[in-house]
Amino acid sequence: MNLTITGFGATELEPRVPAADVLLKRLPELVDYIGNPRRVTWCFEPILSWRGLSNMSVETFRRIAKEMSGVGIQRVMALFFRDYEHSRITPNRIKPADKKRFVAEMNAIASGLDLRLSVCKYGRFHRLKCVDVEHFADVHPEKDASVVEHYRSLPTPKGHCRDVIWDIGWYKPRCEHGCLYCYGLTR
Repeated sequence: MNLTITGFGATELEPRVPAADVLLKRLPELVDYIGNPRRVTWCFEPILSWRGLSNMSVETFRRIAKEMSGVGIQRVMALFFRDYEHSRITPNRIKPADKKRFVAEMNAIASGLDLRLSVCKYGRFHRLKCVDVEHFADVHPEKDASVVEHYRSLPTPKGHCRDVIWDIGWYKPRCEHGCLYCYGLTR
């Protein structure tokens, strides 16, 4: 499962998402329910700055990363904001040099906590798939690879760099979090 915690919860950007501290306190409960921390990938995305709110912060990343590592979660997916059709904001532009520095800082923190960091669409740091069916089969309690076999029988999705069966942004029922940056159709 992909678990998104951005640090924006309970702000104007994520009005109906609990604050990060609330979610982080419940991590042990989630890992217990899932049965194996390797089944959880932390998504730190989107990384953006808008109207005085920013999660491009070493302190924010480190605080969340320590909690993830502390419960045994090993995979981190990060992504800088990309403009999507349904996004309701235009974030501040982040300079390439600032992105580069922040990615290096995130990587150092992740490495020090035994987390495997992947930064989507960011050169050598693009290391993992957002939806990795082989990984899911590997961490399945019975090592069930039937989903992999089924997935491989489907036509390759167009326009995606990742293993996906459904296009991003398809929520049924619709997502109720109201995130202003979201690529999905929200209420």
